[in-house]
Amino acid sequence: MKFKSTLLSFTLVSLVFSSVASAKDVKEPNIRDAMEVANKYFVSMENGNLDEAVAVSTDKKYANKKVQKKEYEEAYKYAPLKDYKIISVDDSDLSHVKLNVALTYDEFGELPPQPFSVDLVNGKYTLTLEPVLVHLDPSSEEFGSVTTENFIIGVEDNNPQLNSIT
Repeated sequence: MKFKSTLLSFTLVSLVFSSVASAKDVKEPNIRDAMEVANKYFVSMENGNLDEAVAVSTDKKYANKKVQKKEYEEAYKYAPLKDYKIISVDDSDLSHVKLNVALTYDEFGELPPQPFSVDLVNGKYTLTLEPVLVHLDPSSEEFGSVTTENFIIGVEDNNPQLNSIT
């Protein structure tokens, strides 16, 4: 009887300590960690550390991380990110921080601010990129504007395809 009681006490103590250890690992939403992830993404893109950029982001225009990495590598060869400027931050919901960021490329100059978000998912912040179209045709009425689009780039037989989201 005493053995069962001691075993039960040991089991309960073990459960309590493991619960405390797990609770410590869970992040509370905070603006500092959210902005750290956003800055890590953009600095990684500037420095060509595309593995890190892909690791801290979810780019919704790509079917998966493998496609995202491949497309980032191609884009970096053609037009690497030169600079970024966070124009505005809406931190009214710390699990979904909204950003407007102006990106600068040698090829295009400074683009109009684009929407990004930093989302808390499973205890970790990740930068979320929505598919956007930046209107760069000076003869267009939409010149200088940014619109959210509804597409996913996937790779099938090594041919990029646009797949409509329904």
